[in-house]
Amino acid sequence: MRIIATPIIPKKGQTFENAAKAALRYAQTKVEPRMVKWSEKVVEGWSDPHTFEASSKVEGGDLVIYCKPVGAIAQKWEWVSFGTKPRQIPAAGKPGKFMAFPSTFTPRTKPAGARVVSGGPGTKTGPMVYTHRVGTKKLHQIKPRNFEKVFYYWSRFWFAKGVQDAINEAFK
Repeated sequence: MRIIATPIIPKKGQTFENAAKAALRYAQTKVEPRMVKWSEKVVEGWSDPHTFEASSKVEGGDLVIYCKPVGAIAQKWEWVSFGTKPRQIPAAGKPGKFMAFPSTFTPRTKPAGARVVSGGPGTKTGPMVYTHRVGTKKLHQIKPRNFEKVFYYWSRFWFAKGVQDAINEAFK
């Protein structure tokens, strides 16, 4: 998933190729590790093992950085970050099986302004509900938590400034 991009603007006397190399070097040494660390912090309480990888490249005139989950957590990250469409969820197995879950759930991670709040575990309250399927009265869906958008707002100032500083440093 594309997380963040900034235009590479060489100053007078600089070539685009050299500016791009400097910006890419900055992204690989400073930004990528920070993005991976931030992403892992968001999911530190998830039960699935989690690993993230980041990569950077120049596309057109922009420096673009990708950060994505790897392995078992990738699908879960996509559901939670982007949300899911409303749908029914039947109980697995033979007909007549029941699902059981608390009636109220509050997620552990949720965006709050320019950061992701991830304090303590999610909460499960209310009476237990037993049903053959979820979404009969109201279709079940996961509301998007927009992790990528939150990261973008959190990092947009230091990222753009860092890229420009790296380009300037390369031409001193």
